[in-house]
Amino acid sequence: MMKNCLYLLLMGSCLFGLTFCGKPKAPDYIDFQHLRLKKAGLDQAVITFDLRYYNPNNFNIQLKKVDVDIYFNDKYLGHSMLDSLIHIPKRDTFFIPVSMQIQFKNVMVNAVQLLLNPEVMVKLVGNARVGKAGVFINMPINYEGKKRIDLLGRDSTATK
Repeated sequence: MMKNCLYLLLMGSCLFGLTFCGKPKAPDYIDFQHLRLKKAGLDQAVITFDLRYYNPNNFNIQLKKVDVDIYFNDKYLGHSMLDSLIHIPKRDTFFIPVSMQIQFKNVMVNAVQLLLNPEVMVKLVGNARVGKAGVFINMPINYEGKKRIDLLGRDSTATK
């Protein structure tokens, strides 16, 4: 009897561990939205936008830190770092707010290109710390895709 109870307890623990302690899958990048020029100076500018992701896991996860380099049309735009805890619901979309300082000359070059062709190749390269129950792992961020950006304020859409 005692042996059966220990066996059931061990099997239950293993099943629980396999079900709830698996390695989280990386969130899927969807697009970015709400691109805004927040502050412009003579030599630097601050832009903000929201990265939209989907959590494919059937459990909640946490995002602890993000370091990402951002490129528009293969031109380095800037670096962004987020160092705060974000709770991410299971199987749902979520947003990561990004704010970054960039050189004003990069804004002007990209703005002129956007007026001529509002479709840009967006590239995100970096790392994120993702986890659950206080256990975090590094996950690479490596995305490249086209995005239509309308500087005149109309809604922008992602293209595939």
